[in-house]
Amino acid sequence: DISGNPLEELPDVISKLTELKTLKLSRNKLSSIPDWIGKLKQLQILDVSGNQLAELPELLGKLTQLIELNLTSNKLTTLPKSIGRLTQLEELIIRRNKFNLFPEGVLDLMRLQKLYMSNNELVSLLDSIDQLTQLKILEISRNHLKALPESLGKIPQLKELYLSENQLLTLPKTIGQLTSL
Repeated sequence: DISGNPLEELPDVISKLTELKTLKLSRNKLSSIPDWIGKLKQLQILDVSGNQLAELPELLGKLTQLIELNLTSNKLTTLPKSIGRLTQLEELIIRRNKFNLFPEGVLDLMRLQKLYMSNNELVSLLDSIDQLTQLKILEISRNHLKALPESLGKIPQLKELYLSENQLLTLPKTIGQLTSL
């Protein structure tokens, strides 16, 4: 855990820690993540919240053991396409960024159970959001959503749905099918 430091770049020495399971880098001054992050193939938890990241490297997709990824409070507008290769990912936290489009690669995360996207600039969700069949928590509060797709009501495991402080005028009829809420 090297959180809460004034680090502007990741020390290369970390790339040698190939058995590392958890890397916490929150509240630093990182503006980029080096490509060598892909060498940390045993990583299960990566927390880079509270930095100044505007983009992430494609090699992030090599972290196939990752279970939790926290990208809160950065300057991200998109995720790398390789995000879909994180086949073990269960929790994705991308609160307080600058997403206005739902990142498509997220739909490939078949084990995703918790998706936190509040405090972004989302204007819509993808119609195919029901591909996230294991999703239990969806937090999309404090965005710019005016409507929700009917497919939202077809996510069978959904237990918690946070929609507050958007611009919704109505809810899809399929919401009534979410009997676990």
